[in-house]
Amino acid sequence: MQAATKIDADFFDSNIKREGKYLTFSLAGEEYGIGILKVKEIIGLMPITPVPKTPDHIKGVINLRGKVIPVVDF
Repeated sequence: MQAATKIDADFFDSNIKREGKYLTFSLAGEEYGIGILKVKEIIGLMPITPVPKTPDHIKGVINLRGKVIPVVDF
């Protein structure tokens, strides 16, 4: 027995306006948006320090307020 799910016709309507402010960005050729109230902070581009003997997808590390943050690119 399968459960039926009802989806409003408006769900797939791309013309519906979604009010509010969004941070938008592109990733792998796709565009995304996050509600601005969900964003904690935006940091500018920083120099990346390479780390020897790491896989190619590990680009290096950055220093963010004294913490070492890895930078990955899948």
